[in-house]
Amino acid sequence: MITSAQCNLIANTYYDFTHLFTFDHDISSYTYKSEIRDITRTKVAEFQIISDADSVLLSLSITAINLLTTGEYYYDVKQISADGFKTQIIKGTFTVLDGITQ
Repeated sequence: MITSAQCNLIANTYYDFTHLFTFDHDISSYTYKSEIRDITRTKVAEFQIISDADSVLLSLSITAINLLTTGEYYYDVKQISADGFKTQIIKGTFTVLDGITQ
């Protein structure tokens, strides 16, 4: 059984968001998917993902961030193998705070 890593993320309105996860092994044979959901499990956003041999970059545009109300959400990162096997590798909260400079 694989235990998901826990990583809580914070974003601010009026700013783009990115977070880079790095790994100590080759992950290039996998694809990734990551969604943000509210407390009722309704999908409110989906991260854009760029991955390479040892990293996964999650990003959310300023436009997507500004569509979210401030507060706490939940996300995870799903790793998908070539044969379709899906594993949750990272999970946590995604908190949106009010940005200052617009």
